Amino acid sequence: MTRFAAILCLLSVTALLPAPAWARGADAREVGRNLVQRGYQLLRRAEGRLARGDKERAARDAREAERIFATVLNQEPGNTQAALLGGQAATLAGDRRAAAQWVQRMARIAPAGMNDPDYHYLIAFVQLLGDKRPERALRSLTRMYSLNPRARPTERDNLWYRAVGEHGRNLVRAERHDDAITQFRLGARIAKRLGNRDYEFLMLANIGVTLVQADRYIEATEVYGGLAKAQPKNPLWRFRLAICNANQSRFAQAVPDYRQVIQMIEAGHTYPGWERDLGQVKLRLGNCLRHLAEQQRDPRRTAELYTESETLIRAYMKAAPKDSLGPKWLAVLLFENLNKPYEALPFFEQAFDMDPICDDVLRYILQIRRTFPPPKGTTEKDWRGPIAKLTKDLEEGLQRRDAERKRRKRETGSNGCN
Repeated sequence: MTRFAAILCLLSVTALLPAPAWARGADAREVGRNLVQRGYQLLRRAEGRLARGDKERAARDAREAERIFATVLNQEPGNTQAALLGGQAATLAGDRRAAAQWVQRMARIAPAGMNDPDYHYLIAFVQLLGDKRPERALRSLTRMYSLNPRARPTERDNLWYRAVGEHGRNLVRAERHDDAITQFRLGARIAKRLGNRDYEFLMLANIGVTLVQADRYIEATEVYGGLAKAQPKNPLWRFRLAICNANQSRFAQAVPDYRQVIQMIEAGHTYPGWERDLGQVKLRLGNCLRHLAEQQRDPRRTAELYTESETLIRAYMKAAPKDSLGPKWLAVLLFENLNKPYEALPFFEQAFDMDPICDDVLRYILQIRRTFPPPKGTTEKDWRGPIAKLTKDLEEGLQRRDAERKRRKRETGSNGCN
């Protein structure tokens, strides 16, 4: 009989036999090690499935892993590894009560009790993945580190990195941008200590996003410039850098950045979500070309840029018909740059119907209807009629729209109006 077959036989009869029949001496330790290894594999598979959104199968794997660790601990009451992993399995299975029981077991059998680093690691795991309280997990990990800086350094730092990221994102949602940036910088240092460049870049990207949400575009430009230099074939960093330049009215720098993003993606250098972003790149390029055209002295060059701008924006409107930015930016181009107010008006109205939180769109509509005479075939009454209602909407809806813009900015980084 092979060793693997023997282990399977032992597993099949374990629940029916009294403790002394489990095994003796070295054989017992070998069985325990193999069981822990099997449970550990299930635990890691559960984490992978959970990361992919497969919660049902992740919970099933975690519950099976927990049963294995419970079996080991029943036969080897002092096995701290089984207790540590059992608490993690219960957490991933979504059983908060069972996880708390595993923590209590760990406190009883750990060599240093509640002063044991592994005890605080397990608490941090439960707090982060079970309770969704990253700030508490960070305190537990700090306690673990103070007890023994060399205890499980890789596992600790991986959990620390995740807790820092979650806590930082919570701080961003609370608009505590400086505190969030502090956390993300800590995360970048931890990632560097782990030797994981991808983790480090992700934390730096979080810093960039936070700076943009705080309208600190000069600092964000430095962050994304550094990322673009470190990963020159990743178009995402060039895209973010272009956004920062555009928000600083540096259109001469933003336009080549946007063009480079398109070239890189077309050459096969992609990243998750590039399909969605590619349309945004072209829309933003079209708007930047409009601004760049305003700075030209050569009429022919100005006309060329306006034509390209209109082509790109109209193409985006076809590709993303539910996004209000397309008709809005086309209307601005037609009205402000091409002096076509009557053509612009329906696009302003379309944008406002799609997303009625943008005061500037409403002001454009009012300006056109107040300033220009009725177009041919339209009566004065029909042309001026909507003005009173729109004016009332503008005056009474300021606070409501402002609150909605702030909410969107806080949750997504963009209010959708520009």
